[in-house]
Amino acid sequence: MKKKLTTFCLVVMLALFLCSSAYAFVTTGMKWASNSLTYYVSFTGTGRLEYVLGAADFTSSTNINLSQTSSSSSYDILCTTANLSLVDWDGYAYWSGSGSVTTSATLYLNGTYTNSYSTNKRLSVASHEFGHALGLGDLSSGNARLMNGYTYNRFEVYGVYTPTIGEITGIAYLYP
Repeated sequence: MKKKLTTFCLVVMLALFLCSSAYAFVTTGMKWASNSLTYYVSFTGTGRLEYVLGAADFTSSTNINLSQTSSSSSYDILCTTANLSLVDWDGYAYWSGSGSVTTSATLYLNGTYTNSYSTNKRLSVASHEFGHALGLGDLSSGNARLMNGYTYNRFEVYGVYTPTIGEITGIAYLYP
């Protein structure tokens, strides 16, 4: 009886751990060769601050070092904006590389939508896109995580605009 109870308790604890969203993260299958990266913001005005704050949040909460560069010709991550009314996204990340190693990334804020957002909602989008550039994938709409793929749920429902324990754990996994 004691062995069955011990086994049952272990199974329940394992199930709780695996089902816990506290450590939920998904990866894209790609990551940078280094944890020290530069980013360049290619515009002035609405959205620029949010990229800077998003990078600072990842730098302060993980072992990633994102430093801003003023060089428009030498950077790892390009942060830019677009005004596209015929698409349904407010932020977009594109990355490329060789095999599973990322060699460049471009992040977009779609000003058509984000220009009317509050600073924190725009920060939620910019930080989410930084998460993609670093190798984190989207989570479903029911997650109170920065990598929740739906801005409305991520920000309006859960109030998330900076990396949570899920993203911090994911970055630690990718960049030990």
